[in-house]
Amino acid sequence: MSEVNKSDDAIEMLLSTADFFLNNFIEINKKGGCPVINAAADSDDTNIYLNRKVKEKIAGLTAMIAQIIDKGIAKGIIISSVNSDSFASMTLSLIEGGSLLSKTTGNMEFLNNSIKQLKVLIMNIKKQ
Repeated sequence: MSEVNKSDDAIEMLLSTADFFLNNFIEINKKGGCPVINAAADSDDTNIYLNRKVKEKIAGLTAMIAQIIDKGIAKGIIISSVNSDSFASMTLSLIEGGSLLSKTTGNMEFLNNSIKQLKVLIMNIKKQ
C-alpha cells in the first residue's frame, strides 16, 4: 500500500486506499485472499490466540484510517463533524465485506459497488 502514503492530502490517501484494494483484488486472491478475512474466518470459534491477533490487526487498520481522517480534519481538508473512528470502521467494513462477497461469489460487482459507494462517501466529507 505504498501508493497510499505518497500523498499528504487525506482525501487522496483515502481514495488511494480504496483503489488499492480494488486494483489488487485479483492478485491478492491469487495469493490466497485477504489474510485478515481468512484468519478471522478460521479463528473466530476455534483459536483464541489467532482471533486476538486478527482483532489487533483490524484495530490497527481502523486506527490507521482514522488517523488519516484526523489529519485531514486538522489540515482543514475534511469537515470537522466527521467521526473518524466511525468513518474508518465503515471504510474497512465496505472494503473487507465487498472483498469477501466478491471472492466467495466470483462476482466483482460486490467489491466494485462497495468501492464506488465508499468513494462517494469520501468525497462527501471533503471540505468545500
